[in-house]
Amino acid sequence: LVRRSEPERALSPSTAFFTMMVAEALQMTIILLVARPYQDALQLVKVIAFPMIAANSAGAALFMSILRDRRNLYDQVGAASTERALRIARRTLGLLAKGYSQEAAPELAKIIQEETGVGAVAITDTQTVLAFVGIGSDHHHPGMGLAPECHRAITHRDVLFLDGVHEPYRCSHTDQCKLGSVLVIPLQVDGEVIGTIKLFEPAHKRFLSINRTLGEGLAELLATQLLRARYQEQKNLLVLAELKLAHAQINPHFLFNSLTTIQAIMRRDANRARELLNHLSTFFRMNLKRSPEFSTLQEELIHVNSYLEIEKARFEERLSVEIDVDPSMLQVKLPTFTLQPLLENAIKHGISDKLEPGTARIHAFWEGSTARIDVEDDAGSYFERNEKKTDGLGLGIVEKRIRNLLKGDSGITVACDPHELTRVTIRIPGAEARS
Repeated sequence: LVRRSEPERALSPSTAFFTMMVAEALQMTIILLVARPYQDALQLVKVIAFPMIAANSAGAALFMSILRDRRNLYDQVGAASTERALRIARRTLGLLAKGYSQEAAPELAKIIQEETGVGAVAITDTQTVLAFVGIGSDHHHPGMGLAPECHRAITHRDVLFLDGVHEPYRCSHTDQCKLGSVLVIPLQVDGEVIGTIKLFEPAHKRFLSINRTLGEGLAELLATQLLRARYQEQKNLLVLAELKLAHAQINPHFLFNSLTTIQAIMRRDANRARELLNHLSTFFRMNLKRSPEFSTLQEELIHVNSYLEIEKARFEERLSVEIDVDPSMLQVKLPTFTLQPLLENAIKHGISDKLEPGTARIHAFWEGSTARIDVEDDAGSYFERNEKKTDGLGLGIVEKRIRNLLKGDSGITVACDPHELTRVTIRIPGAEARS
């Protein structure tokens, strides 16, 4: 049956029943063929044939049924264990995104106890108990020092199991503690032990091996989630550091040029100089006060407008600006400090190199549910000059922040017609739902 790719029939009670029936019938036939005298053999077969064929066939069927039920039970237990592990992963993912802390520990302990069904759960760091839920919570309190078994598990970086029979578990706080066994699992993240997870059972209840296996797998799962959260935090910090670096490089340079321009204009048009100072003040105020992550398109345009007014004063008739934005897009959210670096690239690396006047454009419109924002210049030289430098502080940092903060298919594309047009396109799918 296995060779014929029918393994399920091999475990069928009916298959076992008929196979044993044939085997016992064959045995009776052999007795009649080889036993002498024949009449005695025949009498023997008449007596034993029916009970042996019936009893052994039924016994084989019953035995196969037990084996099949046992296998099915293993499958059900394995499926239930996998389902519990997935539920724990789903319930703890958002919780651990904030890190392994005293604030997250009580909820984490509660989730583990609910899903494993053990008597009690404790969460510790390497010094103190962060949370305790379940039996014994009247004398096990957060803030207490670690028990000896925790120190052993942390020191040896290995799972410690005290079953209460071969290895006794004794509560270090009171002799009346009802807990009789404990599983201590060190939590290792990136090779460093950051704490332990402790699963307890009361003295009158056996510690199930499935809970022991689940507990050990759970520690690996949580460690992976914490490592992912740590990586994401470092990634966010890196992008934020790059943003601050861009601010640090752009602001002094822009401030110096702006003050020089305003100083020159002040001699011939004091009112215009005052307006430019207001724009400069607005530009730096928004740099300081805006969220480090998201701004609306409207806020980005206000920020950019202040920048462009000062740049138009610098370049005078050599620079014109066109802004065409669908009003329904003003509340679309995009990463802070997105438009200004792109416009600066368009002006600094494109229009400023032209002998004749140039135009910078911002065009924002819908493509279905996707928000599209085009930043253009009519010089067509930026991409040609910088196509091998897309990791710079302008286009590079905008690309990183869009992909990091917006996820999905959000991103930037660049198109260039040399000496005619450079267009940087930002696409934000599903922006209509987020706006």
